[in-house]
Amino acid sequence: LQTIRDRVSVVEVVGAHVSLKKAGKAWKGLCPFHGEKTPSFTVNEERGTYKCFGCGKGGNIFTFLMEMEGRSFREAAEELAKKAGVELPRQEAGPEDSKARKEREAVFEVLELVARYFRHHFLEGRAGEEARGYAQKRGISEETGALFNVGGAPAGWDNLSRYLLKKKIDLSIGERAGLLVKKENGGYYDRFRERLIFPITDATGRTVSFGGRVYSKGEPKYLNGPETEVFHKSRVLYGLFQGAKELKAANRAVLVEGYMDVVMLHEKGFRGCLATLGTALTREHVEAIRRRVDEAVLVYDGDNAGKKAMERSLPIFLGEGFPARAVVLPEGEDPDSFAAKGGDLNILVDKAKSLFDVCLDFVRKRHDFSNVEGRLAALGEVAPALWAMSDQLGKDLYIKRACETLGVEERLLRLKIAHGPVQKGEEPREEDSSRRFEPLEKAMVRLLLQDTGARVAFMNAGGEKWLENGLLKEAALFAVTRREGPDSFPVEQSPERVKEIIVELLMDETPGGFSELAVGLEKRRLKNLSDELARSMREADSSGDWEKFANLAKEKAAIDRKISNA
Repeated sequence: LQTIRDRVSVVEVVGAHVSLKKAGKAWKGLCPFHGEKTPSFTVNEERGTYKCFGCGKGGNIFTFLMEMEGRSFREAAEELAKKAGVELPRQEAGPEDSKARKEREAVFEVLELVARYFRHHFLEGRAGEEARGYAQKRGISEETGALFNVGGAPAGWDNLSRYLLKKKIDLSIGERAGLLVKKENGGYYDRFRERLIFPITDATGRTVSFGGRVYSKGEPKYLNGPETEVFHKSRVLYGLFQGAKELKAANRAVLVEGYMDVVMLHEKGFRGCLATLGTALTREHVEAIRRRVDEAVLVYDGDNAGKKAMERSLPIFLGEGFPARAVVLPEGEDPDSFAAKGGDLNILVDKAKSLFDVCLDFVRKRHDFSNVEGRLAALGEVAPALWAMSDQLGKDLYIKRACETLGVEERLLRLKIAHGPVQKGEEPREEDSSRRFEPLEKAMVRLLLQDTGARVAFMNAGGEKWLENGLLKEAALFAVTRREGPDSFPVEQSPERVKEIIVELLMDETPGGFSELAVGLEKRRLKNLSDELARSMREADSSGDWEKFANLAKEKAAIDRKISNA
C-alpha cells in the first residue's frame, strides 16, 4: 500500500474530480464535499494528503476515492494499484480467500452478462414487444431506458437457465447471483419472468442485482433480487451511479420509495433521485448520501406507509447528525403520479419542512393531548429519536422544539430520554461509549491495529461488512492503510474522532486470532440476515403473499445452512 502511495500522485487522483490550482507548495480548489465559493480545499503532493479547512474532511488517495466514489477500501486499493502498476498482496490471506475472491468475481461477471441479456430481449424481436409496450405506456423514453439499462425478462421458467448453460456457466453461480431459484427436486428456475427489468448498480456502476416490475397483473408487483455476497440492500441506493452529476450540482439528495419513481421522475426532468431497495433507510445509506451532498429531502408516497417510513428514518438522520427535510404528498399520490398530473415537485422540495417538524405533525395528529395518556403516548414516540442523538446542543434544541409543538413540559420529555431507549428493539448507540462496543468487532479492530498480516486478510475478505459500528469501521479502514506495527503506529494521523479508540486498543494486549474472529463476525452477519428474512416472512404470511413467503423461506434456509456450516 505504501508503494501505491509513493507511485500515485494525490494531485492526479483528486484533480480528476476537482479543478486544482498551484498555491505555493500546495494545490487548492473548491471542496468537493461541501458547497463553497472561496477555495479552502488543499492538496499536499509531498505528504500525499488532502484537507478541507472548511468542512474538515481530509485523508489520502485511498480515502478520497472511498469518499468521492463510494468504494470500499479494497475497491479503492485495487483501482489505485492499477494506476501504480503493482499487484496487491493476496497470498497471506490463504487459498480459501483466493477462492472466495474468484467466486465473487464470477458472480459479478454473470450479473453483467445477464444485464446485457435482459437489455437485448428488451430491444430486439418479438420477445421484447410486451416489455417495450409497457415501457412506452409508462412513458419511458429510449434515452431514459438506455441510461438505466432497462431490460425485459421473457416469459417462461427456464429461458435464462438455458442461456447460462449455453454460455457454459455453472447454474450455481446464477443462484448465488440471485438470478435463479433452486427447485426442491433438483434443477433451477428463473427468478425474473415477464417483467420490465431494472439493473441495480453500485456507486461505481457495477451491476449487483436486478429489480422487476410485472407488465400487467401478477404478484408481487415489484420483485427485487435477494441479498447476496455482492448485493446488500442496507448499503445500495438505486440511482446513485446514474444521478452522480445531478446530486453534486444540487448538493442534496431527493429520496423516493422505489426504482420506478427514480426512473419516471428522471423522465419528467426531476433528476438525481435515489431509492432504497425493499428495505428501510439505514445508517449505511445515510453515510453514502453524506459523502456526496449536504442534505436529504424525503418525497415518499402520500399514504400511511409512506408517512411511517418517514418516521422510521428520523432516528437514523438525527443519530447521524445529517440534515433532512420532507415533502408530504396528497393522500393517494406518489411522486410519479403527482408529477404526471402537473404537480411541481421542485417547488415542494425547495419549500420542504424539516423531517423533525413533519414527524412532530404526524405525532400531534395521532394523539389526544387533552388527557395524560395521549401526552405520554406522544412523548413515548418522540423520545427514542432524540435519544439517538450524540450532539448534545442539537438534542437540547430539538427537545425545546418538540415540547413547543406538542405542548408538553420539557421536564417530562427529558425524563423519558434519560431512561434510554423506550421502543421495543431499540439499542443504545455504540458511539456513546467504548464500553458499549460489540466485543467481536472491538477485538477485530484491536487485531488490525496490532497485526499487519491481519490487515491483509481483513482487506481481502472485505471485512468492513462485519463492522456495524461507525467508529470502529472508521478505525479499521484507517488501520488497513498503514504498514506500521503497533509500536510505531501513526495515531496522530488518524481521524480525530477515532484517536481515543485507537489509543485504547493499541494498549490492550488481549490475544485473538483472525480466523476465529472472522468466523464469529460472519456468523453474526448471517444471523442478522436470517432474522431479517424471518421478519419479512411474517409480513408476507400476514399479507397472504405465498410466492414471496416461499422464496423468502428458501433464502432463509440457505442462510441457515451457511450458519450451521460456518
